[in-house]
Amino acid sequence: MEDAAYGLSIITIWHYTSYKVIKQSFKGSGFDYWLGEKDFSDDPFREKARLEVSGILKGTDAQIKQRLKEKLLQTQKSDNFNLPVIVTIVEFGQPQVKIQQR
Repeated sequence: MEDAAYGLSIITIWHYTSYKVIKQSFKGSGFDYWLGEKDFSDDPFREKARLEVSGILKGTDAQIKQRLKEKLLQTQKSDNFNLPVIVTIVEFGQPQVKIQQR
């Protein structure tokens, strides 16, 4: 499920934002991937934002909102980078991807 959540989130980010995944973050950083700009000119691997991903096998709207809140709090440990963060919650019961940027 974890890999599927990552895959769906990466596709969602590519399709609905100006970002693309450029590399995985270090364990314990508070987020999963570094994002760069899709349309780059000078530096294709420059970190422009952070991505945190979570998957729920089957969840209610309330559970999805709670997970989103938890993940947004988790990413605060990397706020010193002063870069936007995007959190995606992938729910597999009635397939959906919830996305929020801060």
